[in-house]
Order: sequence, then C-alpha cells, then structure tokens
Amino acid sequence: MIEYVRHNYNKIKNFVYAIGYFGEVIMFILAVVLLFKNYTDLIFYIIGLGFSDTLNKYLKKIIKQSRPENVIKYLDSEKIDKTKVVYGMPSGHSQNVFYSIFYLYMCCVRDQNLILLLFAFMGIITIYQRYTFYNHTILQLVVGAILGISIAYSVLYIKNMVLNVM
Repeated sequence: MIEYVRHNYNKIKNFVYAIGYFGEVIMFILAVVLLFKNYTDLIFYIIGLGFSDTLNKYLKKIIKQSRPENVIKYLDSEKIDKTKVVYGMPSGHSQNVFYSIFYLYMCCVRDQNLILLLFAFMGIITIYQRYTFYNHTILQLVVGAILGISIAYSVLYIKNMVLNVM
C-alpha cells in the first residue's frame, strides 16, 4: 500500500512539475482558444506577449542578476552550461504566464470562477516549479509576475485607446 501511494505521489508531482515548466506554452494555447473569436484581442495579446518576451531578454542583460546555483534540469534535453552566466531577473516564465493570466482575466474570463481558479493554479505551479528547480529566486519570480501583469495592463490600455480613436 505504501509503495502504491509513493508511486502515485511521484506521478502527481511530476505532472505538477510539467505544468509549471510548460506554463508559458499552456497559457498561450489557452489564450488562443479563448480569444480565437475576438480577432482584435488575439492580435493585441500576441503583440503584447512578443513585447513581454523581448523586454524580459533586455532586462536580464541590463540587470545581470544571476540565477541560483545548482539549477536542476527538468528535461534531459536541457543544456545547462555551468561556465556561462545565465541571468534570472526577472523570471521570463513567471512574467509571461502572469501576462497571459491578467490579459485573459481582463478580456474574457472575469466572471468564470472555475477558469480563474485554473489560471491561479497555473501561476502558482509555474512559480513553484521554477523555484523548486533553482531556476529563480522568489524575488525574480515575483518581479516577473508583477512585470507581466503591468505589461498586460499597458497593452489593454493601448488597445482601448487605439480602438476608441478609430
């Protein structure tokens, strides 16, 4: 019985880690599905996500805060070069997941409690996975989440300004 519980616990734990690791991709797919019928929201979402990702790369080069030591690979195919400095501030996973969560919340799921609960779970699991595998510090993850929410708010603000002008 104990071995059965341990085996299932490991399966659940690995499933949760997979959700966290692939959180950005999962949220992107959910966004495309949820925004598919609203072409304008979808286009602004994709442009904003591209901006978020690009900004993240530049901020890492400017801030130059290292990731924690002893990063654990999630996938065997991941290449971790210990001789190369890889920056972690802000967390790109956290930033893009929370960008997607906030954008979708504001556009289409504000009144859908079950979906909001799922999105909250996605955000928490992404942060948990990135922290547990020593990819980021808590500060890097929180700054990424705040930045992602701020970018989503800004993109939605710009979208509303553009649409009101037309």
